[in-house]
Amino acid sequence: MSRKKVIQKQAERDSKIANAILTGKAKLHFYERPKKQAQSNRIGGASDDGEAKALTERYLRLFRFLIPGILVMLGSVNDPRNPKKITHTLPVVILYGIIMFISHTVSRRAANRELGGSKAADLMRELIPEFISTPHADTLFRLLRDIDEGILEERYEELLKEFLKSKSFNEINPERILVACDGTQKYRRGYCFDDRALSRNADDPLKAQYYVYMMESVLILDNGIVLPLLSEPLENGESLDGNGKQDCEVNAFKRLSWRLLKLLGKGRVTIVLDALYANGPVISICKNYGWEFMISLKRDCMKSVWEECDGLKKIESENSFLAVWGLRNQEYHWFNGIEYIYGKNHKKLILNVVTLTETWVEPQSRKGKNHL
Repeated sequence: MSRKKVIQKQAERDSKIANAILTGKAKLHFYERPKKQAQSNRIGGASDDGEAKALTERYLRLFRFLIPGILVMLGSVNDPRNPKKITHTLPVVILYGIIMFISHTVSRRAANRELGGSKAADLMRELIPEFISTPHADTLFRLLRDIDEGILEERYEELLKEFLKSKSFNEINPERILVACDGTQKYRRGYCFDDRALSRNADDPLKAQYYVYMMESVLILDNGIVLPLLSEPLENGESLDGNGKQDCEVNAFKRLSWRLLKLLGKGRVTIVLDALYANGPVISICKNYGWEFMISLKRDCMKSVWEECDGLKKIESENSFLAVWGLRNQEYHWFNGIEYIYGKNHKKLILNVVTLTETWVEPQSRKGKNHL
């Protein structure tokens, strides 16, 4: 059913309800909803336990390695704020933003509540001697809105290069460098707010959506801490090369991978991707750069690989492992040296594949039956 018909039917239903009320055939009853307690936007108010305490214990060692470089980096960045109205220095506000990111704080209001307590304040005071009080999250918002983000990103990349080469990084992460990449939507509106924005259903004003989409990469350390690496925007095709085609995640990964190569170099890197990137060009990029990779493989992707795996599964029963995880039975199979050919030039790749089959009995039936 089209959008116009849905709106028309809704209007007809509303008209019938209104007529029933006016003629006395129907009566209105109002029920008061329980009011939710309003959350304050002031600093503090959360318990000192939980997230703030975990911040102090988990990230202090990492911050001690990073903070000297961050302070030097921020020393060359121009502060766009009015000097007469500054309460918190630029390093303090940026550090507060980093803590918000790595603690996965969901909003500015939550940051004021959860990070405004004494634990987070003690952490920042230990890292920056001139720290006086915790900034308000709106202060961080205004700073990031007005600052030159290009300079900030450039300085951050320089800091990352020094950090990845340091002995401190090898102490925290002595094994391989694990990098996860994925696309994420950041912003959406029903009107075209920028010529570079991607679009859906642009020909239908009722369904049109314009949005910002980013290809992001993060560094996952051995202790579970996640640090942002590089981001690559997806843009309207006309803003890129004038061909009118919209950008896609695979093309964005090609651009991002070149930047990651300059930052991380060859070898020691393992890239983690979802099933969208299970294709020959992406795998070839990883192999050409000397990177290992882990990519999810759906049944409808790289069908020739699945056909060979299904055939080997019948004759190579020794390449398997049975396990029990909770109430689930798990059956692992692995296949090495799988040949995959793609493209007009028939490029060949040699892959290793691991499959997992899980079976379980659901405690509650669906449609009156138990299912495996």
